[in-house]
Amino acid sequence: MDARLSRRRQRIITDEAFRKLDAKKLNEHLKLIGSFCNTLGAAVLGAAFIVPYICNHASPDQVDLRWVLAGLALPCAGHVALRFMKSEG
Repeated sequence: MDARLSRRRQRIITDEAFRKLDAKKLNEHLKLIGSFCNTLGAAVLGAAFIVPYICNHASPDQVDLRWVLAGLALPCAGHVALRFMKSEG
């Protein structure tokens, strides 16, 4: 294709190829967001139980429920992000 053509012009010429490329780029970004949310959720959940024991030698009933809920909500948010993936085929 002519290098002088803009991306919009090229998109009109080969719309299917650009649609697949855009879907792949979006899907990769969504997978990274999902992985980030899962990892952060595991870290928050682990810290919710470990930090009270290290700081105060606390008993299990002194674990802050807000951190546990945040640790459980983050993987759910990652799962919701994966719902927005587009078909590449």
